[in-house]
Amino acid sequence: MRFLNPSAFFFLVLIPIVVLLHFLKLRRRQQVVPSVQIWLSAFEETQANFPFQKLKTSLPLLLQIFFLLAVVGSIARPALYRSLENLDRAIIIVETSASMGARYDGKTYLNHAKSESLGLINRLPSDCRVMILDTSFPPNMRSSFTSDKAKLSSVINQLSFQHTPSRLKTALSIARNYQTPNTKIYVISDDFGGLLDFKLKNLQMIPVGKRLDNVAIVNFNVTRDLDHPSSIIVFVVLQNFSDKSVDFKVHLEIEGKWIDDKLVQLPVGKKPKEIVFKLEDAGFDGHVVTARLDFDDALLIDNSASAILHPIIRPQVVLVTDRKPILLIQMLRTNPKIVFNQTNIRDYHGYGDIIIFDQWMPTILPAGNVIFLASQNDFSMAELVESKSSAHVINQDNTHPILRDIPQLNMEVQRVLIGKLPVWGTPLIDVDLGPLVWYGVWNDQKRVVFNFDPFDLQLSSFAILIPTAPMLVSQCIDWLIPPKTKIYPDLVRAGEPVKFYLNSEGEKTISVLSPNGGNADLKATSIYTNTSQVGVYTVLVDDQPVGRFVVNLLNASESNLTKKQVLTQKVLEEVTSEEQMGYVEIWREIVLFSLLFLVVEWIVYCVRKQN
Repeated sequence: MRFLNPSAFFFLVLIPIVVLLHFLKLRRRQQVVPSVQIWLSAFEETQANFPFQKLKTSLPLLLQIFFLLAVVGSIARPALYRSLENLDRAIIIVETSASMGARYDGKTYLNHAKSESLGLINRLPSDCRVMILDTSFPPNMRSSFTSDKAKLSSVINQLSFQHTPSRLKTALSIARNYQTPNTKIYVISDDFGGLLDFKLKNLQMIPVGKRLDNVAIVNFNVTRDLDHPSSIIVFVVLQNFSDKSVDFKVHLEIEGKWIDDKLVQLPVGKKPKEIVFKLEDAGFDGHVVTARLDFDDALLIDNSASAILHPIIRPQVVLVTDRKPILLIQMLRTNPKIVFNQTNIRDYHGYGDIIIFDQWMPTILPAGNVIFLASQNDFSMAELVESKSSAHVINQDNTHPILRDIPQLNMEVQRVLIGKLPVWGTPLIDVDLGPLVWYGVWNDQKRVVFNFDPFDLQLSSFAILIPTAPMLVSQCIDWLIPPKTKIYPDLVRAGEPVKFYLNSEGEKTISVLSPNGGNADLKATSIYTNTSQVGVYTVLVDDQPVGRFVVNLLNASESNLTKKQVLTQKVLEEVTSEEQMGYVEIWREIVLFSLLFLVVEWIVYCVRKQN
């Protein structure tokens, strides 16, 4: 036996209190009598009033103590380690990610998962209460605990797959919150690769699907030639998830009309291959360009990808400085994506899309996004002081777009500004003294702060680190570039959010028309998160279209249908053989037992009172 809440035993301190109250319970009044010979029975009762005498003969006291012990024991949640074959609760998690749309034998993976789920529900005991979760974005509780098998079957039949990546770990974390020792979790999925190190008791994995060949578009981008803005360049990255080479055509379309095609040969292997289309602009701004594979395979949603064409818009980047940081100026002047200007502190008057303040911070910040370089004086965003010792880089967040593909920095920095960051600040690069570079968004303004002078070679070697320094500056500018359209970004992967910049126009009603015809109203937010279907979405204001955005799959993990089910079966056998035993709580039985003690004590009290 094991107690799941041992802290409840602190309530045992109530036992001495019960005993003390029992000693003090007897109260008699004095009475003068002529003789005490006829009061022998009264004398014996008086003897019993002494503590130890009364303790030996008081049955109600013993019953009260046993009742208190039973109550405390039930609060401590005792559990027995025994077989879990006769569970009274179960949680079924059904995979509904994009790969579940793959087809074989005339059915999708999801159809096979539904069949497994319905069979499992029929095999469970009739009184077993079942909860159903899916792995949508975010994971959804399709049914709370119920033993109504007709309702559970109806919920399973209504499941549909989304075009989003798997959220299986998130769904398991939700299930863990509802799991008790006598609850078993069943996971029905086509891929358990991410769960091999997931620690969860009473977990059984049921695989569906089989090894299938598939070809997919795993990356897609449309840009313009910066030297020739009328030239449109389309990049399509393909990947072959099969054991044989394949030949097919890739069609390029604009608003569904054929523009060009290329013959592609993808050899055996999983190495991506990039193909490039070039075309001249013929009034295509705002149009949807689509790359489509002329190939029939197991999964169709990754055979096309789209984007919306835009003209080149170069943001104005202003460097405000009273010195000449030559290396920084050279990096900005050679960036073809921006229009660069330089001014001194005295002549700056709040203009620019991106402003770089070199060792200075204005009293009133401009509307554009900003970069601060070693702004110690009058830096109102955080209390920073200059360190007296050097610092070394110990960590950097390479998941953020600013540091993506940036090599690990290995440098020593002199004169670092250290201090506590504001609530909106997040470190990008850390040294042993604190954050070295950090970022944040406040009042819709993006901010990047360097707590050192990155272009003073006497303080650090950052400016001459090639290609680290130019890459970091360029990617920092890319992250700070303001949205080009009212909808940004307008090219996302399934499950990623989209933000609408419509407040300045005073619109009242914003709605989104999805590819499947659904219409969602946005009343309290300008961020749209329900990008679970691949295709073109239309944003409407007062029922009038104001723009569009595109959702693509572009996920190699979901497109890879050559998953090794043999490994999954092995995991299944190990888990099911090890997790057939578990702790089952028995506090309900103890509560009933304590109530029985209470009834017996009351009966004894009544009998004694009558006698």
